[in-house]
Amino acid sequence: MSKSLTEGERIDSTTAATLAAQQRAIDDLYVRVAELKGQLPQQ
Repeated sequence: MSKSLTEGERIDSTTAATLAAQQRAIDDLYVRVAELKGQLPQQ
């Protein structure tokens, strides 16, 4: 028996993948900002 995804499950899967990619991008930006802040002279 094949397990085809319903339209709702496909949307859920796509949304989860999009959110995961967004979170990775945010995490990468956070690390980059932290690196840049470390390069600034202390004020």
